[in-house]
Amino acid sequence: MAFLNDFKVMTNSVTKSATNLMNSVSTEVKEQENKARINRERGVIDTEIDAAYTQIGRKYVEYYIQNQESTGLDVFDLLKMLKPKLARKEELDAEFIEIEKRLKDVALLQEKNKLESEFTVEKEKFDRALAMDVITQEEYDQKIKQYRKRIELFDEIKNIEQQFDFGIITAEEKEIKINSLLND
Repeated sequence: MAFLNDFKVMTNSVTKSATNLMNSVSTEVKEQENKARINRERGVIDTEIDAAYTQIGRKYVEYYIQNQESTGLDVFDLLKMLKPKLARKEELDAEFIEIEKRLKDVALLQEKNKLESEFTVEKEKFDRALAMDVITQEEYDQKIKQYRKRIELFDEIKNIEQQFDFGIITAEEKEIKINSLLND
């Protein structure tokens, strides 16, 4: 009977993981499509902005050649045309960052689900080992506590790893911070 219960728990865990993975992949595909759309639109806007800058430069050179001075250049019409494009570009940049955040969250969720699945598998091994008197209750509790702590502190550990990825902290500082979290 215990075998059937363990099998049901394991089957439910695998089903949950598969469902989460499918949802995560679907979300990731949609977000990647949004990023591509934003990149295309930003490219068009950048081209239009560069064309306006070129026109401003030409007007400046023409004015300078005619008047031999560098003041009084009338580029108001070009600046007026540029203002909404620059505003839209800022909106797209903000939207792009939000998409990247969501993709990061999806990746973190996938990684956390994987860690939880690994925990379930390892726990089953430790349960069997404890039942067979291969390890003591104290060893069992210590191992389970270590795995649970890693899951509980997952977000904090990932933040530390991202600090390292961004070059905010060194590899040594990263290890010290993670070890400090896990050993408290």
